[in-house]
Amino acid sequence: EDKELADLTMAIGLINAYNRLAISFRNVPQEAQKP
Repeated sequence: EDKELADLTMAIGLINAYNRLAISFRNVPQEAQKP
């Protein structure tokens, strides 16, 4: 049970990290396109 909880926590952390990276990279081109 402890291992399952650890794996779940790691998965959530990785998804959170990937989402933060995706948002930061997605916002850069939008700012660059503004006149």
